[in-house]
Amino acid sequence: MNIIKETYSVFKQHIILIFLITISVWLPVNLLINYLVDYPMTYASSSNIMTILSNLGVFFRPISSGAILYLVYKSKIGEEVSYSQAMKIGFRKWLPLIIASIIPTIIIGLTSILLFIPGIYFAIKYSFIDSLVVIEDKHFDTPRQDSFELTTWKEWEILGTTALFLVINYLLALGLGHGIAYVLEFLNIHIVGFERILFYSLTNIIVDVQFSMLTISLFLIYWNKKKELMEMESFEVLLCDDDNLNESDEENPNE
Repeated sequence: MNIIKETYSVFKQHIILIFLITISVWLPVNLLINYLVDYPMTYASSSNIMTILSNLGVFFRPISSGAILYLVYKSKIGEEVSYSQAMKIGFRKWLPLIIASIIPTIIIGLTSILLFIPGIYFAIKYSFIDSLVVIEDKHFDTPRQDSFELTTWKEWEILGTTALFLVINYLLALGLGHGIAYVLEFLNIHIVGFERILFYSLTNIIVDVQFSMLTISLFLIYWNKKKELMEMESFEVLLCDDDNLNESDEENPNE
């Protein structure tokens, strides 16, 4: 798939900035997550802890997503972006991204509970929400409505791309977790306390950096769809101009 090649190309081009953005947002979050895993609150059940951990990811991910989307967007229009500029946009779009995702999250959650397939369908149809908020400055429920329309005829491409990068992300996380544990056991190295938390937080960053590829790929699908629509509009304008010209010739045959 061309979108996969383009994603890897964009990722390699901006890998340093993507890494800096990811570590800035996710290192503090990962430190907190790994601390809660190693030192769970005595009054909290394991299910409560997992809920807290998942909510942390949902709450902070818009910062890195917004920054990376802005970076890739500027790259597509031939402009350079600094780390500070990207992070500034990430924080500026943090709240709008959270607000725009409230209704879609509820819809996806409810449909996933009732029937799994409709949940996947709505998740696909709302895949462009982040791009619409960051790039087009859409707010509130407008990105949800626009995303539902824009994803038309792109559903299978979104599904295939998302599935591929999620599988890669899962395998990478699984491989790192088991691989590091095996190496440490083989070398008889025991990491405890804060060193253990820091070590695993840094390894989690690798998974988070790879996850940015999904953000990039969804933006590229969105970008290509917008280009297709612009080309169609330009073609329709040309057809309209051509029809007007023909009508003018018919009205003035002697000129």
